[in-house]
Amino acid sequence: MGTVVDPLWRIEGPIKQSTEVINDTLPVNFDARVNWPACANVIGFVRDQSNCGSCWANATTETFNDRMCIETGGAFQKLLSVSDTTACCDGTSCFSYGCNGG
Repeated sequence: MGTVVDPLWRIEGPIKQSTEVINDTLPVNFDARVNWPACANVIGFVRDQSNCGSCWANATTETFNDRMCIETGGAFQKLLSVSDTTACCDGTSCFSYGCNGG
């Protein structure tokens, strides 16, 4: 699934269980392009990952791109580089293996 998991990375502590049920009404439909029309072109831009196992880089870069546009009220429209994110480090420093996962 594109993730390298270190078995020593874990969160320890009690598991929080909630018995409270929240009955908020969820919308029937939600389209971020409609909710933030100034960012519709950035949010609606779909990239082609092809056969590169860099889903982690695509997801994080695209999410950051969308949030930058939303935060600036549409002023930030530049598309960030998934290639730069994919190649930002190697397997020894941050477990990035490029198109082989990370």
